[in-house]
Amino acid sequence: MLVSQPKAIANPWGTPAFFTSTTSYLQESANSTSLEWAVESPTPYHAFNMMPVQS
Repeated sequence: MLVSQPKAIANPWGTPAFFTSTTSYLQESANSTSLEWAVESPTPYHAFNMMPVQS
């Protein structure tokens, strides 16, 4: 069941810097810094100046 699963960590996609311990990184990062979390949902009209490019 979904209700009995453990709670997800604060930033599952984050990677700590080379000299940062994983435990302190997980305690100090409150949210994800990736692009999909930076844009509002639904995306406002004319939010971008050009079409996104897939790399």
